[in-house]
Amino acid sequence: MRAAAPLLLMTAGACVSATPAEPLALSSAEVWERHHELDGQKIVVEGWLQYCKPLGCRIADSKDDRDPGLSIASSASFDRSIDGLVGQKIRLSARLDAECLHVSVHGANPDGSMIVCTDRASELREPMLLQVL
Repeated sequence: MRAAAPLLLMTAGACVSATPAEPLALSSAEVWERHHELDGQKIVVEGWLQYCKPLGCRIADSKDDRDPGLSIASSASFDRSIDGLVGQKIRLSARLDAECLHVSVHGANPDGSMIVCTDRASELREPMLLQVL
């Protein structure tokens, strides 16, 4: 008598993706609102690239420079990737450094120390362009 061949069962949809889901894009206002909890984390920000030059690079929720925006840290590779995109809506990833946001909101860092944020502050460190919208 012959032994039965092993039976292999395959179920549809059993595949699990190893790629993590892309985080939801935040607006500048949401980052300002949640800056304490997001400090030091890698985030995705979506908004209008208002300007980008050696002494300042800014993303905000509208083209109006009176809106609260975020300063994008100096990065030669990021600056090259956004060449010609000023005035357009973009999505970028970066690590949030909320030190200057703490100062703007509270007048000092949580530990009471003072810091002066000028020119191209490093609120959004290690910026990387993800998409032009």
